[in-house]
Amino acid sequence: MYKIIYGTDTESIEDYSQCVVLLIPDDVDDVEEYLDEHHYDDVPQQQIVCWEDIVESLALIMDAEGVSATTAQTILLSLGDAVTNND
Repeated sequence: MYKIIYGTDTESIEDYSQCVVLLIPDDVDDVEEYLDEHHYDDVPQQQIVCWEDIVESLALIMDAEGVSATTAQTILLSLGDAVTNND
């Protein structure tokens, strides 16, 4: 499995492992200026967690706890439906 992130603004595909989320305060008007004034080390960063990461984690936990494969599949499908329908 390859994890990629598609940049809708740049129309390019980025390598998942090379991407971060920068948490920029809401009151910043010019993001480029803000980043010029602050070094990246000063800007809060967050790892990207995607649906596949959550599914893998839940599957491992349920397997370790002895949850049956049928029950695990039902839980993951129900959770997937909830996430998909949360517009």
